[in-house]
Amino acid sequence: MKSNSKLLYEKESPIFYKWGRVQHKYWIKESGKGRVAKTGVYKYIRHPQYTGFMLLTIGMILEWATLPMLIMWPFVACMYYKLAKKEEKDMIEEFGEEYIMYMKKTKRFIPFVI
Repeated sequence: MKSNSKLLYEKESPIFYKWGRVQHKYWIKESGKGRVAKTGVYKYIRHPQYTGFMLLTIGMILEWATLPMLIMWPFVACMYYKLAKKEEKDMIEEFGEEYIMYMKKTKRFIPFVI
């Protein structure tokens, strides 16, 4: 039987629950059991969290554009792009050919486009 706190966690925070599942299922590098995530949204794009964040910030700009947001957004987008490329390099080092094949089948940020 699940504890009340776990039920609340799963029921009230499905995003955090799913994130926890990804973290525990795929990111166990310390124990040497990590693997490439290829299911769910990762079947289509390699960096869904960055895509989601950028869409959120675009929505914020469209709803309530401020000069600091307009100035900062291109820099933030550039930094996320660089971070994604660095993470992909790290993944190639860790998973080798398996990750390279995964990269050939998926796009970085937008399914079927980029």
